[in-house]
Amino acid sequence: MHIGVFILLLLSGERNFGVRLNKPYSVHVPMDIPVFTGTHADLLIVVFHKIITSGHQRLQPLFDCLLTIVVNVSPYLKSLSMVTANKLLHLLEAFSTNWFLFSASQNHHLVFFLLEAFNNIIQYQFDGERTSVYPACSSQNRLHV
Repeated sequence: MHIGVFILLLLSGERNFGVRLNKPYSVHVPMDIPVFTGTHADLLIVVFHKIITSGHQRLQPLFDCLLTIVVNVSPYLKSLSMVTANKLLHLLEAFSTNWFLFSASQNHHLVFFLLEAFNNIIQYQFDGERTSVYPACSSQNRLHV
């Protein structure tokens, strides 16, 4: 798992990798993830959400890398599905709870990563990302600072 995440982290630094994630996803992986129609970027984010929310303590050191990958590819994501946008918003809400923020001194970095990913999606691909903006706007009372 760690080697795979490291390889994805290296690939996510390349523009072409981020752009190619916009290709439609049609193959189904044998994993317990929600059914969706979308792109390879959707698959990447849904699988990362599954890894993060699975609750395995041994995977917690990978959270920084997983969210860094999302941040690296976020400027190139053109049309995330509603399922994916809700998964990102769920992570933001979960990482923003007082319990999680105060459980470790570095946990606030995860919130910054997710905010930067949302910022990149809105800033660079606003026209194609209405599905990402809508859940954030509908949850504005929970996201209000």
